[in-house]
Amino acid sequence: MRWSIEKSEKLLTFLKSKVELPAKQVRWLVENNRCRVNGQVERFCSVRLKKGDVIHLYVTTEQPKLKVVFEDEHLVIYNKPPGLASEKLPHLPVHRLDRDTTGVIVCAKTVEAQARLEALFFEHKVEKEYRALVSPPPQADFGVIRMKMAVHKRREGAVLWRKAKEGLTSITRWSVAKRNRNSAEMRLFPETGRTHQLRLHMKELGCPIIGDADYGNREQAKVFRPLLHARKIKFVHPFTNELVEGVVEFGGKDAQY
Repeated sequence: MRWSIEKSEKLLTFLKSKVELPAKQVRWLVENNRCRVNGQVERFCSVRLKKGDVIHLYVTTEQPKLKVVFEDEHLVIYNKPPGLASEKLPHLPVHRLDRDTTGVIVCAKTVEAQARLEALFFEHKVEKEYRALVSPPPQADFGVIRMKMAVHKRREGAVLWRKAKEGLTSITRWSVAKRNRNSAEMRLFPETGRTHQLRLHMKELGCPIIGDADYGNREQAKVFRPLLHARKIKFVHPFTNELVEGVVEFGGKDAQY
């Protein structure tokens, strides 16, 4: 759907007057990158439009579902869909994924399990692999990114990060899984777990993640989220001492986009 603005008003107010959807659904569409203002992604319903602005809204009523990859009496590994905050999962999260990142995430069923699982992450005893689709492709085939990260700016609860001389240390090992003419599928192995680490690292490598409106191109039409996916998580079960592995293939039959 496309409109031109005739008077100044807030984005949510304007959209509610144009589409026959509940306000909650309209807000979900905006917050999940389905709205463009003058060709650029706009994720904040409170932004004030100006006369002459052009609005595009991509309407969908289908929302991906939360699926279980592994479960026992102590923990559950979910295949998280895009648009769902880690804090909104049914059980106790022991680590987090960005709201728009898909893939495997571990939750605890009890406070004791949460403490033991959090200790595994703190002690770097959890193996994690991500996949991302980036553009343009990197020049090299593999490498390691080490940098300091600091807060760049905040906007209505959202925090963006930047490379800095002083800040939090972040480390990612990476390699190219597949090259295309204008893009590449990347294997990403974070050795630290900073917020937005992989997204910022890909930007600094010169190959931002496709669909990343914060660290890449805000004008990518019909790509509604950063194409970043938690493919695998692997660790020794803190109660049974058995090896636990959760895998959801990037672009596979269980992937959710």
